Amino acid sequence: GELPDTTAGIPTLPLDQTVNGTLHRIGDVDTMRLVARGGQAYEIELASSDLTAGRVSVLSRDGVETLASVTVGPEGRIVMTWIAPRSGSFAIQVDSGHELESGSWSLNLTEIPDDFSDDLRRGSRQTLGQSIAGRFNFAGDQDWLRIPVRRGQVYTVQTSATSSSDVTATLFDSSGDNELAEQTVPQGGSTEFVWTAPRSGIVRVRLTSPSGDAGDWSFQMQATADDHGSSPHKATRIQLADPVAGVIEHSTDTDWFRVTLRAGELYRLNLQSSADRPL
Repeated sequence: GELPDTTAGIPTLPLDQTVNGTLHRIGDVDTMRLVARGGQAYEIELASSDLTAGRVSVLSRDGVETLASVTVGPEGRIVMTWIAPRSGSFAIQVDSGHELESGSWSLNLTEIPDDFSDDLRRGSRQTLGQSIAGRFNFAGDQDWLRIPVRRGQVYTVQTSATSSSDVTATLFDSSGDNELAEQTVPQGGSTEFVWTAPRSGIVRVRLTSPSGDAGDWSFQMQATADDHGSSPHKATRIQLADPVAGVIEHSTDTDWFRVTLRAGELYRLNLQSSADRPL
């Protein structure tokens, strides 16, 4: 039967099945319901040999707001990738951008497999220190992770990209609203930076491709070992005349010590460092 022109009582568009329809008259509109999962990417394919300006649009549930829209090209086919901003019902509308046009069409809806969610609220919880591998499966794909951190702990964050894609790794607080740090890796590159957690809790990590290309990535965040306290209140206690050895583990590392001294005494401080790491 003919599909309705409005969102009232509309049928649900099935996954992985071709739905056929016809715009019977000038100005006709066919509408279906899409039940989506938040963060899921969908491929919507519209084909028509009759409609030179056939158009498929994703609308809000009430049909008022247009969320995405594409028009069939000269080849009579168009494929749109759409990521659901939330879970729930949306409207799919087929019409013609040419007001004097009618004709038949076919529509197909599929879910695009995705290894990590595009929704920050559904980010995959990961273990600190674990090397995580993923892939950008389509243009605009973003992968979200959740990693627990401890206040004041220094972490080494490493991101790598394959030869087919660049990668930007962005750290956010637990709400996902406040950016904490970011690094971009060119195609085939690998880089790392050191970051100190401002508070304990969950850090949300968003991985994206600035160029929008599909490709593989790897990410790792691990706690950086520290042989001595990195602040005055965590200073390592030492004794006079006892030799102390240490290592500056990263570019922002500082080693603090505390020792008991007597007023008026003269002390000699002997500091040695490796030839390639002057202090």
